[in-house]
Amino acid sequence: MKPTINYILLLFTTISFAQENLETIQKHCFEKGKENLKIKDLKVAYNFFNSAYSYYPTNEIGKASLQKSDSIRSILRKGLFEKVKGKWKLMRFEIKPNFDEVQISENIIEFKYLNEIVRTENIIFKEDSRYFRYFFELKFRDNTTWQIYFEKESLKLWNSGGRKEDGTEFHYSCGGEEFMFERLQ
Repeated sequence: MKPTINYILLLFTTISFAQENLETIQKHCFEKGKENLKIKDLKVAYNFFNSAYSYYPTNEIGKASLQKSDSIRSILRKGLFEKVKGKWKLMRFEIKPNFDEVQISENIIEFKYLNEIVRTENIIFKEDSRYFRYFFELKFRDNTTWQIYFEKESLKLWNSGGRKEDGTEFHYSCGGEEFMFERLQ
């Protein structure tokens, strides 16, 4: 009986220590988010607030982190969207797609091949908060999720996962389709 009690005490001590440690990490992430917000480094602030939220979403710091990351996300989206609107030519890919350019407008992404539209997607942001959220992640009609990055005058479109027919979500840490584009206009 005595070894069982010792194991139970050890288990509760470990759980208590882990919870205190996670709360400390959450508080640290929240403070780092506030510091980066003050110096207007919004991407870094967003990531810190998002991390703080992920530790304990329902406590006071978690709720405040979600509110701050949601506010920053809308600003980041607007800034990135202004940079990516326009016409882009495919320049690098892993698997040959059925398009050679994309055109991004206010509400739509058009995929074109030889100037003919082969696919149109409405711009619908993925708003799921159950995992670490990138601020410019789109849901397509085929239930795939795509992230858009703007890097030094090039556009990157990356398949980051999606939803299976049974409703379960999947995410690629690497290995999803990836396309690089250069600006045409």
